[in-house]
Amino acid sequence: MTSAYADVPRRGAPMPSGPRIAGAVMPGTDESAPIWEGPIEREALTPARPLVWLLGATGGAGVSSLTRSLAYAGDCQRGWPGYIGDLPDADSPLVVLVFRTTMHGVERAHSLLLQHAAGGTPEGTHILGVVSVADSDRPLSKPVRNRLAVVESLARSLAGHCWDVPWLEPWRVMPPRELPEWSPSSTLPADKKAARDPTRYPVAPVIALHDQIRVAAAARVKEISSSAT
Repeated sequence: MTSAYADVPRRGAPMPSGPRIAGAVMPGTDESAPIWEGPIEREALTPARPLVWLLGATGGAGVSSLTRSLAYAGDCQRGWPGYIGDLPDADSPLVVLVFRTTMHGVERAHSLLLQHAAGGTPEGTHILGVVSVADSDRPLSKPVRNRLAVVESLARSLAGHCWDVPWLEPWRVMPPRELPEWSPSSTLPADKKAARDPTRYPVAPVIALHDQIRVAAAARVKEISSSAT
């Protein structure tokens, strides 16, 4: 396939004025994320037509694990969807930012929210919400907790939701490709012991996140459809 990014975003995307890096356009500052020119390249764990795109604020944010676990989610590989709007086979405009609860991860998520707020993402992009993924099983330090509160406040001001994923020990042990998938039609068995098997079924916080994001996405799609009529 051709390069993932191109020097100019698709129509509907604001022209960036920031620095360029290897085949990508970086609107604003070095803390911004690039914009895909055409349809996002599907990786092995990404469905053909994702309902929601997961944009990792940094590498190792947990996007691969979430993409595998949430049947409707796709990995946009740290770039904003650009092939959206009134286009043939357009990608979903719904984006969820995913970040680890390190200071670096929280700061990067803040930068991406600011990029969107400043008009540095394609017209029609919708921030559905942010997902903070615990970086350890210990409580957050006060500086990170305070900064996280700022990020979540900004996300809500952009009509986004805030979700969190606690420390999940199975994710430490199992690579993303081995994680079980959960879809709207999935159900847990009556056998409680079997239901707690992380090799067969996602752990409870992931199932809850699946349902919460899906409900939020359905509501946002309805809003978009209503405003277009």
